Amino acid sequence: MIDWLGTLSTRFKLVFWVEALGLSAFSASWFVKSETLTPMVTAMRKMTVKDQAAK
Repeated sequence: MIDWLGTLSTRFKLVFWVEALGLSAFSASWFVKSETLTPMVTAMRKMTVKDQAAK
């Protein structure tokens, strides 16, 4: 009865993809919650402005 699930799981590596999706979602929520993206975006904008001013 559950033989198709085992075949499907090994063929498409479902455990890997489910865990990869979960890890990606956790990482995104961690960045948003910890407000890590705000300083990174600010730093990137400053670097971009400096690069454009140098040209």
